[in-house]
Amino acid sequence: MEIKLSNDHEYTVDGKVYPGVTTIIHEVYPGYPYPEGAAERGHHVHLATQLFDEDDLDDGSLDPLVSGYLEGWKRFREEMDFQVKQIELKVHNEVYGYCGTLDRIGTMKGKLYLIDIKSGAKEWWHRIQTAAYALCLPPDTVFKRASVYLSAEGKYKIDYYINKQDYHDWLSTFRVWQIKKENNL
Repeated sequence: MEIKLSNDHEYTVDGKVYPGVTTIIHEVYPGYPYPEGAAERGHHVHLATQLFDEDDLDDGSLDPLVSGYLEGWKRFREEMDFQVKQIELKVHNEVYGYCGTLDRIGTMKGKLYLIDIKSGAKEWWHRIQTAAYALCLPPDTVFKRASVYLSAEGKYKIDYYINKQDYHDWLSTFRVWQIKKENNL
């Protein structure tokens, strides 16, 4: 199975198009506009953390506006002893028919975690976003979920998601998205 992601956030699996997790969330819960430049900043922060984690970052090419966020990621990795196992993993849920790209899988203090990296404000839907990704992973994988919020000042905060209701909330969100599509709403 080959999962591809186009520049316009369209996923294909073996040639068939599937919706992405964040697209579904934003279509079901509209009204969460990003501040000017937030999407571009998020892209650059994700790329910087990815290149750092792959040991392929040229520090001289780093945009000064991103450097604080990267320092926060470095601090998180060191202080929480986060060991990266997978980076920017494209996933697909064959049962429900959606895709996504989860930021990191790794170990933290001996436990396996699915981590979503954020460079903006905390939003209520981040918990169901991680639940959606988690449902794409093998069911026998035991892991925890969290978002790591990075700041321009080189700090980080962790939001741990322990509520199993998040999975139900995601599946309800996905079903509402399907109903809207089925009825051209």
